[in-house]
Amino acid sequence: MSSNWKVRIRTFFNMSNTPDVIDSPSHDAFVSSIEDVNANVRVIRLKLNLDKKLSYRAGQYVYLQFQGFEARPFSIANKPGGDNIEFHITYSDSDMGQHISSSLRLGEAVTVMGPYGNACLDKNGDAPILLLAGGTGLAPAKAIIEEAAAQKSTRPISMYYGVRTCNDVYGLEVLQTLARSMPGLQVHVCVSDDGDNLDETSYRKGTVIDNVLGDFETLQNTQAYVFGSKPMVENTIPGLIENGLPEDSIFSDVAGPSSAMEKTAEVQLKC
Repeated sequence: MSSNWKVRIRTFFNMSNTPDVIDSPSHDAFVSSIEDVNANVRVIRLKLNLDKKLSYRAGQYVYLQFQGFEARPFSIANKPGGDNIEFHITYSDSDMGQHISSSLRLGEAVTVMGPYGNACLDKNGDAPILLLAGGTGLAPAKAIIEEAAAQKSTRPISMYYGVRTCNDVYGLEVLQTLARSMPGLQVHVCVSDDGDNLDETSYRKGTVIDNVLGDFETLQNTQAYVFGSKPMVENTIPGLIENGLPEDSIFSDVAGPSSAMEKTAEVQLKC
């Protein structure tokens, strides 16, 4: 990996506060698939008009602008090269969240801007990969696994997928299918707040970082990718560093709520 790569915790803001989005190339697309995968998450797939394909790398994100709403960042959930672009979207009480969860329709026009982000699979690396995903942070982690499979990578991949309750788990069948074709892939599902109902044959108790630190004596010579909410990422990365993972081997782009306090916030973890 080149020594001048930057990995940072980055907080995304409204489009009006993000000049690179305003100036970015845009692509016209439409909704080609809608799937409710649990009570809180909807998977949507977009197809670019005129059968075009978006050029991006696994782990990157784009801004999506639904008609009548501001553009918002969403991580891409599938490897490059397909006919559709997949996104995992958590339901929310915002106007746009209500639209996506209740009134989004097949064929609806969506503008795609990007891609962005540096939390991409290092194609030239040979170190073991540690993938840590919370909630819909599963999306970019899944894309990285798919790209590694397409490259026939032999690098060991340890995937830790964290949720609050067992009902929040989704996408496990896809991960298990990938694991059957990738001998080096291990998938661990971590449930933090549902101990009384936990099936310990399928899931682990605790947070992602607690389970990682329990499994590894040291994280030296490892590359880590951390995807999830801003609190999840900020609570995870210090533990990785304390356990020997070099800061220049951590990759993360994180979306968080916009606020006046965060308007210019950007925390660089390494350079």
